[in-house]
Amino acid sequence: MPYKRLKAVKRLIDEAFGPLLVALYSFGLRPLHLTLLSLPFGVAGVWLLFENPPLSAFFVLSYLVFDVLDGTLARVTGTVSDSGGRLDFLVDRLVASFFLVLLYLRGGEVLVPVAGLSAVVLFSLEDFGLIKR
Repeated sequence: MPYKRLKAVKRLIDEAFGPLLVALYSFGLRPLHLTLLSLPFGVAGVWLLFENPPLSAFFVLSYLVFDVLDGTLARVTGTVSDSGGRLDFLVDRLVASFFLVLLYLRGGEVLVPVAGLSAVVLFSLEDFGLIKR
């Protein structure tokens, strides 16, 4: 059921932003560019979380927009690839890991960062085929 909803949301986003993204694609914008652009925005958003929450929100929202639009661009231009999907997932994991490490360093909480980092490692190992469910 949630997967059907996710597909419906993706279809709406593709329809809404597809024409603009196809135009940008014709000028050389690629899904890889958006994926790589999302990483510094995600890291900056996490870094500023405890220092400047409003500015952090801007960077996190920008990260999320780039993260959504890279997949949208790949779908509407027919350039979806396994390597692009893995890179996108890797960037997401890097930002999440950075958040969890910073949460530990700033908050002193141990359980949530350790559990979260363990989940990131397990998903990564599974994604690279090193463990099976």
